[in-house]
Amino acid sequence: MQGYTLEDVKNWGKLVAAVLTSLPPQKTDAICIFDRNDLQLELLSCAADIYRSAFPFQPRILINGRARYEATETSWGCAEWRRILEGDVCGVPKGHVLTIPPAEHSGEEAESFVGLCHERGWKSVTVAAPPYYLPRCFLNMLGVMRARGVELQLHCLTVPQIKWEEYATKHAVKGGVVVKGMRFEHLDDELERILTYRAAYLKHDPGISPIASIEEGVEYLKVRR
Repeated sequence: MQGYTLEDVKNWGKLVAAVLTSLPPQKTDAICIFDRNDLQLELLSCAADIYRSAFPFQPRILINGRARYEATETSWGCAEWRRILEGDVCGVPKGHVLTIPPAEHSGEEAESFVGLCHERGWKSVTVAAPPYYLPRCFLNMLGVMRARGVELQLHCLTVPQIKWEEYATKHAVKGGVVVKGMRFEHLDDELERILTYRAAYLKHDPGISPIASIEEGVEYLKVRR
């Protein structure tokens, strides 16, 4: 990978492997689902499975309050996700699906997710997202958590049996950016974004939410209990 050190590549591989194979604990206080239009039904089903398996504990499922999660006319948003989660298949009771204020990107989502968890006193938090997007969402949550001095146990959740060779398209809400390619290829794009946003955050660029470095993410997972 041109432009990266061997240590960068090693840490990226460790982080991706760790978050994709992470299993949430039996008791989790909140499941924060980061929005994407790819693998939506599968991801919502996974979140509902975690919700049911936590019985008699009753975690809350947190979703973005945006009307559309991507910049297309056919994009699903908060209303569709809530209807699916509270429907007969997923069976999450009304009142257990909570929405954050509409957020345009993963950094804004993480800021609201962490803020709500801190407000409610939740400590064990499951970060859920499509597979290639999950590392960045985890690093956003970790970065915001540390910037605000909030102590959370972060765990990760994504869909099983990922078909990496399938094509997926991302229509970003902010900036109208469109990214196409196999899910494998989205991992390259995500690495570029993480490094770019991390550099911008360290320079205190306006509008950049906290994001932990890849190395910090690996070190956190080494000591997390």
